[in-house]
Amino acid sequence: MIRSTITSRTVLGFVLVLVPTPAAALPAQADSVSTTQPALSPIPEGFWPPKQMVETLLRRWAAAAVKTYDLTPTQHRELETQLLERWPKFLNENRSDLQPLLNEYLQARIATESPSAQTVREWADRALPQFEKLHRFIAEGNEEFAARLTTRQREKFETDQAKLTTELETLQTRLQSWKRGEFQEQQWWDLTRSRRTDPQANAKERGGELEPANEFELEMAAWDRFVSAFIEQYRLDDGQRATAESILTEMKARASDHYRSRRVSIAAMEELIRHPRLGTTEAEIETELIKLYGPIDAMFRQLERRLLLIPTQAQKRRAQAEAGK
Repeated sequence: MIRSTITSRTVLGFVLVLVPTPAAALPAQADSVSTTQPALSPIPEGFWPPKQMVETLLRRWAAAAVKTYDLTPTQHRELETQLLERWPKFLNENRSDLQPLLNEYLQARIATESPSAQTVREWADRALPQFEKLHRFIAEGNEEFAARLTTRQREKFETDQAKLTTELETLQTRLQSWKRGEFQEQQWWDLTRSRRTDPQANAKERGGELEPANEFELEMAAWDRFVSAFIEQYRLDDGQRATAESILTEMKARASDHYRSRRVSIAAMEELIRHPRLGTTEAEIETELIKLYGPIDAMFRQLERRLLLIPTQAQKRRAQAEAGK
C-alpha cells in the first residue's frame, strides 16, 4: 500500500529507513546536555524536516516517555531539554550524508520501476557507516538516561531496550543484505502504486489475465512473500514457522475485515486512478488513498514487529553473521 507515506520515521531522516520509533524506545535517545553549537554543513538539495517539525516530534517523544516510564516533572523537563539539544545537533552535523540517503530512498519508493540490485548495493554501502554511527549515538544516550531512572523505571526501560536492540540488529542484517544486492521489492519500491496505472503489468502479476489487478490481493501476496523470506532468513524451526504463519493469518484476516468494510470506496478510488476525472488532482487522490489504505499499512508494521519477537538471539546472530559474509 502506501508504506512510503511520510510518517514520524521520515522526520528524522535516516530513521525513516532504519530505526522505527515505538514509544518504548523514545526516551532512549537522551544524553547529557551539550552547549556546543551545531556545526554548519553544506545544504544538499531535497527533502529535509524543518526545525519546527523536528522539535515538535522530540517534544512528543518526551511527553510519551512520561506515561511510559512514569517520569517526574523534573525528569520530563531534563529529557525534553536533552532531546532538543542533542538530536538537532546530530542531524545537522550529519545532514550532508543523511539527506541524500533519505531522498534517494524516497525517490526509489515512488519510481515507476524497481531499483536495480546495483543501486541498492551502492546505497547500502554508504548507509551502513551512518547506521553504525546512529547506533552508537543511541547507545550513548541510553546509558546516560538509564542512570537517571529509579530502580522501578529502569526495569521497564531495560525491557524496552532489549526490544529495540533486537530491531536494530535486524535492521543491520537487512542493510548488510542490501549491500550484497539482495533485497525484497516491497522494502524499496511501492509496487502496488506503480502497478495501478499499468494494466499490462497488472496482468503479468495475475498470470497473464488482461484485467486490472486487485490492489488488496497484490498487497496480501506481498505479505506472504515477506513472511516466507523472514522464515528463511532466520531459519525458523517448525514451531516458530507455525507461529509466524499464525500471525500472518491473523493480520491478513484483520486487513480483510478493513478492506471489506470499505470495499465500495476502495473500488471507486481504484477506478478513479485508472480513469481520472477532470479536475481531480494527484494530491486529492493521495489523501484518499492514505485514508483508505493507511490502516492496512499500520497492520503490516505490526506484523513486522511481532515477527521480530520470534527468532532466538542465536538465530539473530547467525542471520547477521551470514548477512555479513
